[in-house]
Amino acid sequence: MNNRIRSIPVLVILVVHLLVNNTFGENTMPSEPTMRIYYIDFDVVPYGPDTSESIEKWQDYSIWFYGQHAFIGTLRGLMEKQPAKKPLAQDRIRLKVKLKGNVEKDLIYLVDYYGVVMREDTKQTFVLTKKQLKELGERITYLHGVVDQRPMVDPWPIK
Repeated sequence: MNNRIRSIPVLVILVVHLLVNNTFGENTMPSEPTMRIYYIDFDVVPYGPDTSESIEKWQDYSIWFYGQHAFIGTLRGLMEKQPAKKPLAQDRIRLKVKLKGNVEKDLIYLVDYYGVVMREDTKQTFVLTKKQLKELGERITYLHGVVDQRPMVDPWPIK
């Protein structure tokens, strides 16, 4: 009981510090997410069509980033790393990444069951290796449910 009473002031100070810092300091977060991820595991065998629209409703994981985060740069670099001429399987979408753009439209990447990536605005396609798909899936499941404020260095880059 005595330990609980001593820890309450520390908790109150921490909460007040976070509220003041996020309300009045430079660390205020934007009201709109800078990146949204919708993900269905790459190993899941599809029984029905998983489209760009349906993945937002039926995803296994949905992660929203507010402000700058090192993983945003890592993921964007990975999406356009290896150009390809393969078509995207529009009914087998496993990953949808929405990046907040400077213009009216978001930058959207779609990744299908086979690892083909399509940048929605230009229709350019790229490809991810099986190893990259595995690492990306592990990373997304790791980040799900984690509150991580402003990491500037990606501690676990995908190669």
